[in-house]
Amino acid sequence: MSLESELSYLQSRYAELEAERAELQAELNQLYRAAQDTNDALLLERQRIDGELGVVMQRMTTSDADMRRALQTQNEIGELYGRLKAMEQANKAIRKCNDRKYYDFAVYRQVRKIVQGMMDDLDFSMISMDVIDKAVQREQLKDPDFWLTSAMLAIVAWCDDDREGAEKALRNAMRLDDRKTAAFFMVFNLRLASEKSFTPGISDQRELAALKWLAYLAGGRLDAAVKPTGAQGGAVSGAQTTGASSQSSKPAPTAPQGPALRGSEQSLLLLFVSMMSRALSDKVSDRTRQIVTNYVNSLIDEDLAKHGDTRAQAVGRIADKWQGIAGTQPFPYDAIVSHVPGWKDLSLAMSMARGQQAILEFVDRTLTVPVEQRNLFLKDYIDGIAQEPGKQERDTYDEIRRNELIIECKGDVDEARGRFAKEKAFENAELNIVGDMIDWVYGDRSSEEVNPQMVRNMFVATKPLELEACGLYRDRYTSLVRPVQTVTVDDFTTQMPMQDATPAKQAVGQHYAQLEADAVSRVSNTFAVVLIVLGVALGVGMAFVAPPAILAGVVVAALGGITLYMNGRRRDAIHRQFAASTQRAFEQLDGLQSAFASYLRDFSDADSLSVPLSQRIDAA
Repeated sequence: MSLESELSYLQSRYAELEAERAELQAELNQLYRAAQDTNDALLLERQRIDGELGVVMQRMTTSDADMRRALQTQNEIGELYGRLKAMEQANKAIRKCNDRKYYDFAVYRQVRKIVQGMMDDLDFSMISMDVIDKAVQREQLKDPDFWLTSAMLAIVAWCDDDREGAEKALRNAMRLDDRKTAAFFMVFNLRLASEKSFTPGISDQRELAALKWLAYLAGGRLDAAVKPTGAQGGAVSGAQTTGASSQSSKPAPTAPQGPALRGSEQSLLLLFVSMMSRALSDKVSDRTRQIVTNYVNSLIDEDLAKHGDTRAQAVGRIADKWQGIAGTQPFPYDAIVSHVPGWKDLSLAMSMARGQQAILEFVDRTLTVPVEQRNLFLKDYIDGIAQEPGKQERDTYDEIRRNELIIECKGDVDEARGRFAKEKAFENAELNIVGDMIDWVYGDRSSEEVNPQMVRNMFVATKPLELEACGLYRDRYTSLVRPVQTVTVDDFTTQMPMQDATPAKQAVGQHYAQLEADAVSRVSNTFAVVLIVLGVALGVGMAFVAPPAILAGVVVAALGGITLYMNGRRRDAIHRQFAASTQRAFEQLDGLQSAFASYLRDFSDADSLSVPLSQRIDAA
């Protein structure tokens, strides 16, 4: 009974524990579901928060970019405002300077008008001291501070036979600006010499006077025979003051030896170049023209010796210009392109040779100048030199130019300042005469400053350099056509004499023969022989032990025979393959030789253009 009661007790206790367990399990399940729901809710909330944070970050990034763009725009607006302000101030400064030119320098403007009128008509009967006295301030006439005023007074005094007044005015003009005064009277006398109203004797005297002033500008570098010192005799009205006669008792003044032309005197160089042709009319003598030509040639020689541009460098620059004129030509030689890695040199050589036709046409255009385009610069030189600012006007004109550059640079003051400094440095530096001439000849033909006649004269003046460039240019392109070239056929490269393919064929044949031998050597009969020997041995050896095994030996021997046969077929295929490759390579080499022969014929025709080109230049 005790065991049953104990068992009953245990069963009831177990039932109680099971009920408690079930209750706990239910609670745990409920807690798990609650935790799962909470976790799902937290996950959803996190996703929502992450999404909102992403949107916020995107907005912040966009806002930051917008702020940066706005800041950049603000900076640009500030910079543009600064530039606009600088341009506005530059405009104001220019207007102020123009007012100063109009009011403070009115007397200089009036002098320029009078001189321009005199030089346009060369009629001095309309010009007198009374006319000038009414047009120009008396203070300026008493003590001129503008060289052109003194030059004008010298001419008027010359017309009035006032020798003393003319000499005084001329000395003052030379004191104020000796080189502009000398250039002015040189052209003035040439203008007078070209007038048909003068007798031949007077015209000759005018030319001699012009040469005196040229001698001054040249710093004594002209031959003494062309610098007349004059002799005693009857004087032509006021001739000494303008250097208009060789009958003066005094020579023209002499400048220091060898003055260098500065950048500010570029127009003077152009004047000399313009004078190399007959000035204004055929009445100016060949002698005067030859003297000017000799002087320009001496400037060129001195410039080549003085500057970094040596003669070889100058010739090289011309040859470079020619190559630009020649341009590029088609290269219709496919075999050369396919098999010669250096074909671009051959193409360049052909383009340069054929381009000599374009160079010849360029030279013809340069040397052929219509009559109506001749000597325009000499005619307008006086107007140009008269318009240049005097010493009293220089600061005002510089201020105008400085502010014009600010406007050209769209308000960038630093850039404008740099450009102005370069312009002033150029004005003060020595002219690179040869380099400038080369740039003028081969540069922009639309330049109003350099007319076709002057370009022609520059070309003629540099003719020795042009002829040397002709030879250098030819040497450049002929050196590119080498008789032996590197040739590539399939995977083989060799050196080939382009007019004889035989050595290259031999090299290619040896190359393919070696490749064929290597390929054949890789086809081995060793395995086939081993199979045959093994099959025979197996058949003979098993004949006495197990006669049915003879069949196995026969099969093995047969496999060896088949392998031996297939190896023979493979060797035959290799022989045929390399024979075809060799034949194809030979045909390509023959085609390349033929193409190069055609190239050489065309090249010879193009190269022959160098003869008329050099002859045309030499005849200039």
